Amino acid sequence: MIRHQATRQALAVLALISALPGAYALEVGEALPPIELEDASGSDVALLASHRRIYATADRKGGKLIERAMAELNQASLDNHGAVVITEISKAPGFVKGMIKSGLEDRSYVSWVDEAGRTRKLWPYRKNHVTVIDLNDYEVVAIRFERDLETLRELLRHTADRNAPAPESPAQEQD
Repeated sequence: MIRHQATRQALAVLALISALPGAYALEVGEALPPIELEDASGSDVALLASHRRIYATADRKGGKLIERAMAELNQASLDNHGAVVITEISKAPGFVKGMIKSGLEDRSYVSWVDEAGRTRKLWPYRKNHVTVIDLNDYEVVAIRFERDLETLRELLRHTADRNAPAPESPAQEQD
């Protein structure tokens, strides 16, 4: 009984450590490895040096947030500032993945889909947020989490100028 309790405690500590931001391979100043995924319709896509921003989601609320922020925009808005949207769905049951991908196909922009969880190992996700990753020739310039709809909309409308400052996030309450 004591041995099982100690094992459970050790596993809980390991789970906590792996959830810390430092547990991810990606840090500011490092270069992203090649990322090749499929979009929601099954076409192959790959991250290019010209991509300057990734909007990544891993849960329903984060996905709905990016969908609402993109409501008045389209794929050209993302293309104009070298951005991609990546939806990580590895934890969803198989039949749900199909429904998610079908819903993503109906959007006015292309969503890249990570069914295997490869991006989950690269950068952190925060529940109910969109992870925003700024890039410069594959190098990570900044990682932040957004859950404010208006700030996310402003980020999406932001110009492609790499030197222009991004809009500031309003103070966010702690999770």
